[in-house]
Amino acid sequence: MTPTLIVTRPAPQGAAYADAVQARWAGSLEVIQSPLLHIVPVPLSPMVAQAEALILTSVNGVAVAAEAGLPAGMAAWCVGEKTGQAAQDAGFSPIVGPADAEGLIGMISAAGPAMTLVHIRGEHSRGNIAERLTDAGLRCTEVIGYKQHAKKLNAAALDALTSGAPVVFPLFSPRTAEILVENGPFTTPIDVVAISSAVEVIAVDLQPRFMVVADRPDVGGVVDATIACLNALCSRVQ
Repeated sequence: MTPTLIVTRPAPQGAAYADAVQARWAGSLEVIQSPLLHIVPVPLSPMVAQAEALILTSVNGVAVAAEAGLPAGMAAWCVGEKTGQAAQDAGFSPIVGPADAEGLIGMISAAGPAMTLVHIRGEHSRGNIAERLTDAGLRCTEVIGYKQHAKKLNAAALDALTSGAPVVFPLFSPRTAEILVENGPFTTPIDVVAISSAVEVIAVDLQPRFMVVADRPDVGGVVDATIACLNALCSRVQ
């Protein structure tokens, strides 16, 4: 039976993830795009003008920063390679850190930059980056650059959940996991791929039949975990 991968990540990132999975998966696979977040930019606080360097923890934050009229070449501390590449493409000078907030906080704290840092983030964010860096003695503030509006699963996803075929949900953030829980409960057994242990804790409420947590909290890690999940799923149904 062909498994269904319901991609909850907003486009275009969700499509890029699905393409990466399909490039590596040799078996049959139905892919349904059903983003659970709608990203909406919001007017930036004037505090963004104080920035001497940025902290960027998502490509959505990069997109907002690129429209803020900041000087070209401004240093930007970035979570992971994807955000770093997006920042470079937008004209900033990225300093690429680990793919999670904890690692980035440690990296910035160790470097101790003597400049005003501004974290451009979404309305829903975890890690308390600006607060923790301020507590560490750095000059850091935060600016909300976009909102993440919750969406319901679309008709195609709901149909898949009643088809009897195996369903796999990749979850890229605690916020997405919370929204999926709100969309449930589901009568169809589901498998979950979690980007991190923080997502895993929330996704337990979905009562998945099987859950894989990525070895590293980035897209590549989720792709690896998805392949592992699909392999395990196919072994069970054979």
